[in-house]
Amino acid sequence: MNIQIIKEKAMKLLVENKKTVIIVSCIVVLIIVALTVINSFKTNSEVLTLNSARSKLDVSATSKPIGDGDYDYTEAVDHIGEKATVTGTVQSVFTSKSGTVFFDFCDNFQTCTFSAVIFASDVPKFKDLMQYEREVKLTGLIKSYQGKAEIILNGPEQIE
Repeated sequence: MNIQIIKEKAMKLLVENKKTVIIVSCIVVLIIVALTVINSFKTNSEVLTLNSARSKLDVSATSKPIGDGDYDYTEAVDHIGEKATVTGTVQSVFTSKSGTVFFDFCDNFQTCTFSAVIFASDVPKFKDLMQYEREVKLTGLIKSYQGKAEIILNGPEQIE
């Protein structure tokens, strides 16, 4: 073999090896990107699953554990974040312009530390709302709204 042929074969191998190195490098980069994306989806999925589980339990990460407490409406503000039964006498039932209904437990709702709320979309589930102007037991998650305690009523089964 002459030197020229050997030189050409060596150059050809070198070029082919460079192409192979480039292709392999590209494949490695793609694998790294794919794994990063998959890991990101997995992390987001875990977060979504955790958030979904929290919302199904109707508690937040910072809330107290769900309890089975029975409290007077005056004590509800001390039990924000708990699922409980709150007892009191509904002094008045008020419907806002938007259709949201409020059960007021004090003569002056502005100074009262507790109320119950029925959003307009849930009002049709309740029959005569005035029937609740009496002593009631409300069961649900005690939430904080503007510094006061409230239970959101989604259905009449929450009222005894």
